[in-house]
Formats: sequence, C-alpha cells, structure tokens
Amino acid sequence: ARAYVAESTDWALLWHPLLLGATIAAAGAILSDLPCGPLLGVPAPTGCFCCGNWGLLAPRSGLHDAKRDGRGLFPRVCEQLLAAVLEVVELRGAQAGGVLTFVEEGFGNVSAVRSRTVKPKRGRLSTLLFKRFRWGIWRRKAWGLCCRRIRPLPVILLQGHSRFGTSSSPALAETHPHQWLGPQREIVWTYDAASQNWSQKEAEVCVTVTHNGDFDSWELYGSSVQNAALGEWLARVLHHRNSARGDSPKLAGLMDLLVCQGRWFASVRYAFVTVIMQHVDQVCGWERLNSDAPNSVPREGFFAEVARAFEDVFASALKSKPTFRPGVAISRELAADVSLTLQHRLSDRGKETFREWEVSGSVLNQFCERACCYFMEYDLMTAVHAFFEHAEGTFGVSVSCTLWPQSIVLAAKGQPISVAFDTERPLAFWSSEPGSLVTSWPCAKDGAGTRRAATARWDLDDAAGEVIELRAFEG
Repeated sequence: ARAYVAESTDWALLWHPLLLGATIAAAGAILSDLPCGPLLGVPAPTGCFCCGNWGLLAPRSGLHDAKRDGRGLFPRVCEQLLAAVLEVVELRGAQAGGVLTFVEEGFGNVSAVRSRTVKPKRGRLSTLLFKRFRWGIWRRKAWGLCCRRIRPLPVILLQGHSRFGTSSSPALAETHPHQWLGPQREIVWTYDAASQNWSQKEAEVCVTVTHNGDFDSWELYGSSVQNAALGEWLARVLHHRNSARGDSPKLAGLMDLLVCQGRWFASVRYAFVTVIMQHVDQVCGWERLNSDAPNSVPREGFFAEVARAFEDVFASALKSKPTFRPGVAISRELAADVSLTLQHRLSDRGKETFREWEVSGSVLNQFCERACCYFMEYDLMTAVHAFFEHAEGTFGVSVSCTLWPQSIVLAAKGQPISVAFDTERPLAFWSSEPGSLVTSWPCAKDGAGTRRAATARWDLDDAAGEVIELRAFEG
C-alpha cells in the first residue's frame, strides 16, 4: 500500500507540470489565430529582424546539369538551392513570401512573373511559395500557347523575400516583391556601346523591389515627408493609387518615379517634379496633403505631349548624327532644341499648363536639360543611389526592372545583405542571413552535392551604406 501511494504521488508531481505546459501551449496556439493575437496585432519585439531578402542570378548555361534542367522557365536546381537558403532566412519571419522572375514573351519582349503567398499557420513557406510560383509560370505558359509564346531568357534572375508582418499585417497586398505601377507599355530607347547605335521599341516596363527594414521618410524640397504622406504624394504624381499599406510600397513608387533611362515620358515627369514643382502641397493645389485633397498635378496626357516633343527632336538628331554618344554636351544641345520646339508646337492646353506652373525662360531651359539628363543617365543603379541620397530609415533592398533582365541592384543601410559567389560557376545568390549562404549544390550525380554552392562572400557595408549592381551575361 505504501508503495502504491508513493507511485501515485510521483505521477501527481509529474502530471501537474505537464498539464500546465499543455495549457500554456494551447492558449498560445489559440491566441496566435485571433485577429488581435500576438502574431497579427502586436509589433515584433525589439531586436527581431522580421524580414529577409534573398535571390539568385546566373546564366542558364552555368547551372548544374543545365542540359537536363536549365532550359525550363524555372529550373529545379534553382528552387532547391533557394529553398535551402530560405530554410535559414525563414528565421527572420515566414508569415508570407514572394518571388519574381523574368521571361521572354513574344518577339523579344521581357515580362515579369511574380508570385506571392501568405502561409497558413503551419507548414513550410518555401514549399508553398515555390509550388504557387510554378503554378503561376504554368498558367503563363498555357496563356502563351494561345497568344504569345513564353520562352526562358539566357540569364535567370530570381528576386525573393519573406516577412513577418510589422508595419502591416501579412496580407497578400502587403507581401513582397512590391510594384507600385506594375507592368506598363512604353516606347524605350537603348544605346549599344559596341555599335554606338540607338534603337527604340515598345517594351514592358515593370520595376520591382523587396525591402527589409523601416522606410521612415523621404526628403522633398528641403523638408522630410513621412511615409504615410509620401504615399498620397506618389498617388498624385504617378496618377496611380496603390492600396498596399506599410512603408515598402512607397519605395516601389519612388523607384517608378526615378528609373528614367531611355524613357522620355518618365524623364519629363521626373524633371517636372524636380524643376517645376517647389513644394509637397503643390500636388493638391496648396491644400494640406491628405487622402481627401484634390490632385493638381498635370494629367498624363500633358506629360505625353511634352514627351513626344522630346521624342521628335531626339529622333531628328539621330538622323543627322546616328552614332552620337550619351553625354553632358549632347544633352545640353538636345535640351536647347527641345526648349525652342516646346515654345511653338504645344497645344493650347499644354501652353495653358505651362503658364499655370510658370514654365518659361530659364526655368524651361532647366526643365529640358534635367529631362535629357534623366533620359541619358537614370538607369537602375543611378535611381537607387538617388533614392538613398534623400531617404531616412534602415534598408536592405533589391531592385529589378524588365528593361535590364540580366541585372539586379542590392543596397544595404542599417540592414544586412550578403552576396555569395562561385569561382567555378557564373553564379551569385544573396540573402539577409549570411549563414544561409553555406548551402551545397543540390541533387548532383557527380558528387558535387557535397561542395558548397558558393566559395566567396561579400558583405555589403550596412553601417556606412553601400549599393552594388550584379550583372550576368550568357557566354
């Protein structure tokens, strides 16, 4: 009897802690499912990084077993490599994630394919994310069979992000990669340095960003504009409102504004912002900037009309000197011709807009010079650098554009980004977690699966701030 009582007492002593632990675990599980629970309603603890950038850039011919696997739109080896990276990056947050790549659509046109997903409470983000990404690519291929054929590009770029909801809840609209305007069809000019020739074509323009950190404000006209107000300002300047909350979508909107190279419409719009406009509140007729204020920015038709004048003068200059190289001297010469043209060929409505905004004389000349400068110089790298000159906050950023499908710009300031390289293969992949870059080559039959996919690493200087551009070329 005494032995039985002692045994019962031992079980009682063991049962109470088990019951308490099970109760606490069940309560936490229930709370995490509530709309106001700790995963959705309370900000992350101080020191929790909460988001992570990751991606890959490589010529298809440089991928392992490229003959068997590298010809697809999304090679399996890339999924396996990035899934291994994401296993570590997920520690920063895995409530939602997204990934983007580029494909060739039709006659040499580059198109962006983006997939985003919000993970259910349980499961692996990488499994769900890449499954939906493949489904999105399959749908694009199926659509291509009916309309325009989809082909893989020589260089594969994968731009990804995973997050924990901080500045906004983990809804699909708030999930990276972010685009403000999304795909737009425009006339784009390109300069081939090898042949010293210019060419133009109608192309899809789509700027995409991922961001880890906090974008607090951006300097405009000598004053700091907070992130919320910046969204209202962008909605008027770009004539497009983005419903996504949080700070990162505003960064995407600014990239749409800043990336101008080869595009007269974008160059004219940004020159108007930097030369003609003098205060934030001008976008709403000097009323206080808020969601109810009107939009006083000239309509897109006005910018298109001015851009056509630039386009015609530029095309005429190419006929007389088809091999002229981009530079300061040619920009000034071109700007002088455009300034004279605008004074005579604008429509009555265009002239009225110029009078309302007091565009004449030296202001007109400066406007034309600035537009030509943006057209010649503001590529992806220059645009990101210009953004950081006026930005306040902490940033781990990746930026891509369909105009440069073989390139990506990475930037770090207050948030880490590390880039891994393979000295034997033309491969680069990056991550917000350096520990994730030690992964090995997957599914190799020749024993190479035991060697690391990267043999060198570059850590961006996030203390002082650093911007780099990665480019890959087939062959």
